[in-house]
Amino acid sequence: MKKNFFLVALIFLLFSNTSCTGYKPIFNSSNLKFKIVDSTLKGDLRLGKQLNTKFLDAGKLNKDNQEATSVEIIINMEKEKVATIKNSTGKITEYKIILNTNIILNDYLNSKELLNQTFNYDSHYNVQDQHSETVKLENKIIKDLIDKTYQNSLIKISEFFN
Repeated sequence: MKKNFFLVALIFLLFSNTSCTGYKPIFNSSNLKFKIVDSTLKGDLRLGKQLNTKFLDAGKLNKDNQEATSVEIIINMEKEKVATIKNSTGKITEYKIILNTNIILNDYLNSKELLNQTFNYDSHYNVQDQHSETVKLENKIIKDLIDKTYQNSLIKISEFFN
């Protein structure tokens, strides 16, 4: 009985392992035919650099592709931190982080605007007992908001290039 169970489990694992071969994501950055030649950052430069690095990495996949469109990217990113909840003593217990990002893609050769999209995302978080934990949580939320902006902007870019 035990041998049959292990045999069935082994066969199940083999089939489930091989069923995902050939998987390709729909919005893969290597499918986008663009390469970033120039980038301009406005607003919060530290956060803009984080997003710009992601775009530069995506563009590097096509650096040798002759068919790829050379683009200039302009990133204007603003972060706003708002206290949303205070306790009875006036101490802040919850913050809201708002990340406003405007991304403009221009064709590098003829300066034609290819994309002009604004992304606004926000998230709430509670103040932690330790200040360092609050800072870590805030940084994690900002990173998640930047990732969300990047992913949704790739979708918009893929709609244009495909």
